Amino acid sequence: MGELRAGYVLELRLLGTREGLGVVHALRVVLRGVEGVPNEFRDALYTPVVAVRPRAAIEAYTEAEFRQIRRAARRIVRAAVTRIRVARAEADRYLSGDPRPGEACFREGTRAARLAYVAVHGGVPRRASGKVRYVSCSDLVSELHPLRNEAEAMAILIMCLTGLNASTVLGMSAEHSAATAPGELPALVTRGSKPRRGPLRSEMDLTLSAERRPMVDRDDYGSAHGVYEIALELGREARRYLDYPDLIVYHSFSYRLGTPRNLGYRTPAVGLFGPLEGFSDGEGMPQRVDSRRLRRTFLELHQRPVAQASATLASVYLVRDRTSLSTYQNVVAGALKGEVERIRAENLGLTLSEEDCHAARENPTRVADRFGVTEEILGKVLAGKLDTVGSACVDNEHSPYSEQGRPCTASFLLCLTCPCSRSEPRHVPVQALMLTELRRRNTEMTPAEWDRRFAAAAARLEDVLHLQRADVPAEAERASAEDARLVRALLENELEIP
Repeated sequence: MGELRAGYVLELRLLGTREGLGVVHALRVVLRGVEGVPNEFRDALYTPVVAVRPRAAIEAYTEAEFRQIRRAARRIVRAAVTRIRVARAEADRYLSGDPRPGEACFREGTRAARLAYVAVHGGVPRRASGKVRYVSCSDLVSELHPLRNEAEAMAILIMCLTGLNASTVLGMSAEHSAATAPGELPALVTRGSKPRRGPLRSEMDLTLSAERRPMVDRDDYGSAHGVYEIALELGREARRYLDYPDLIVYHSFSYRLGTPRNLGYRTPAVGLFGPLEGFSDGEGMPQRVDSRRLRRTFLELHQRPVAQASATLASVYLVRDRTSLSTYQNVVAGALKGEVERIRAENLGLTLSEEDCHAARENPTRVADRFGVTEEILGKVLAGKLDTVGSACVDNEHSPYSEQGRPCTASFLLCLTCPCSRSEPRHVPVQALMLTELRRRNTEMTPAEWDRRFAAAAARLEDVLHLQRADVPAEAERASAEDARLVRALLENELEIP
């Protein structure tokens, strides 16, 4: 009992959290009536507890703000990449002739010689007191290494692309394993940590992959894999002077004390980032980026869990976010509007059955009148001369999706819901294959994105195939290799007119 100090209780109170005050209340219960408790400790323990202020709700950024943050971070990182590569190339050219430059570089050498000295020694010459020995040389270190705002921009960009917590991103390791087989998109696996889970569940594997094949001599700012590679490159030299292999590192000329060899190389601290140039308020002043709001925005936009359980995503993030309500209302309104358009297209779009095709050979005039086309157009439909991908177009110059009197340039997916579209049994295999592919993509995309791109087309295909009494899996097997190529090209937007 004699070792109890009032400072223990004061520390819990200063936290200002429900958890800390809960411990204070528990100590009151346990120590009530116990003799030998020091008076100072007892006074601190039984001082009236101030009610904890409720935490302000964390709201997501708007989509416009999220895009602005991402563009601003990308702009800062791109400028850092350009500056550092130019400076390192200049230093490398000098080092090819003089691999061990000395202090004479600062007395009489060129800029390239000074950069070479910094590249080799990790800093500029200093006196015993720590002051810079030569004037106007502090910016040379910054030429070769990222600055704090640039390191934060890299972290922000990775958070925008992954939805991970700031602590997880800033704690990423530069040690990784490439996980790319020949012919696959580039990918890597590294270690991450989420401290809030506790010591036994905090460590996890992070897989970062590119969304497309990288172009030669072009950096990838659109995927977490690409930004990881950029951070790996920019921090390569600084990591030589650190005791830990952190991915995101920077150089600080002002805050050197406490860093390895007092050179100023460090990692960004977890917390509120500094003002982000390019992310401005109404008065044009740069704003700070809140990593918690950034993560919440990603989760709201993508509607999928990131280093969390699905139940946590739904109950902690999405349900409590008031800004999500209008988004969900728009989704419902869009779905209802799409349903109305689907029903309207169903009434306008007509399908020829096997009986209709047989009747057209004996009495083409009656069949043509029934389906609102001329005999000539009906003959071309049955002959396959007006085929798009999954149907036939009977009036290419009067589409509701293009200017009247001009050839239609709309996507072939819109043919499925167009009043100018006609379908016949010959189209069933390719329609079944297209529906099968759309259903498969439904498991690979967010519900909102799939609804926006493919819901109307899938609903129309289901209606048409139902009218044809088609067995979808069996009919999809009948599709030819050319049909499969066309369907794949259509869904990858390779058939669109630019």
